[in-house]
Amino acid sequence: LLAENRFDNAAKLPRVGKPLLILHARQDGTIPSSHGERLQALARDPKELVLLGGDHDSAWEQDRDRYMAAFTGFVRRVTTPASP
Repeated sequence: LLAENRFDNAAKLPRVGKPLLILHARQDGTIPSSHGERLQALARDPKELVLLGGDHDSAWEQDRDRYMAAFTGFVRRVTTPASP
């Protein structure tokens, strides 16, 4: 069912004005990591791309420490109020 839908992220992403974190597996055979790299290039700042070990289905398990560090670090950076 999802394959019938077109998710035109490349067209929409440049209009997104919010912080963006892209987590992508280097060995992803379903969606190549080059797609994540392209989206990161199109996105506005602040943005971050973290390439994980594993593949499409195993990155969370195989590279959990990097995943969690990237996620929690990103949330801290974008939710911490700036000092006056």
